[in-house]
Amino acid sequence: MGCTSSIPADTDGDNMSGLNHNFLVIDGEDFDLEKMSVYKSQDRARLDDDFLYHFYSSQLWIAAYNPSRKETHEGLCLQGVTILPYRTIHKTKAIFQAWRELISCAPKTLRLSCGYVSKWDEEKSQPGEPQSNNPEFSKTALLRELRKLLQFCDDVAAAGGRTSILHLGI
Repeated sequence: MGCTSSIPADTDGDNMSGLNHNFLVIDGEDFDLEKMSVYKSQDRARLDDDFLYHFYSSQLWIAAYNPSRKETHEGLCLQGVTILPYRTIHKTKAIFQAWRELISCAPKTLRLSCGYVSKWDEEKSQPGEPQSNNPEFSKTALLRELRKLLQFCDDVAAAGGRTSILHLGI
C-alpha cells in the first residue's frame, strides 16, 4: 500500500513543532486538488507527523479511502490524502478517543519515542549514525487538536453520510 501525493507539506506549526497532518470536514467523499485553497482556509485539526508515527500501529485500524488510487485500505496515507468516510466514523472516533484518553494521563510536556533517524553525513555523502527521535509535545496542544478531531467525527456522524473527514498528510 503506497500512499503518495503531490500535496505540499504543511510546516506551519501552530504551537506544535514539525510537519503537521491536517484533518477537516468536507462534503461527500470526494477530494479535489483544485479546492486546496478552500481546504487550507477551513477549520482543521492538526497532528504532528511524529505523533502519528508513535501511534502508527493503531492508526492502521482506521478504515479509509485513498482518492489518489481510488481504493480502500487500512490506515492513514501519511504522505498523501486520505478520506475517513461516514460508514466507519464510529470506529475512527473510538481510536481517536483512545489517543485522547491516553494523552490526558500524560505530564504537561510529554516526550514520545518515535524510533530512530539518521542525519545526512556531508563528509561521507551517506546517512550518518542513527539517533534517537524523542520529540516533545505540549499536552494542552495535543488535547486541543484531538478534541477538535473528535468534534469532526461527531459532525460527520450527525450529517448522516453527507460529509467525511479529509486527512492531508505531509
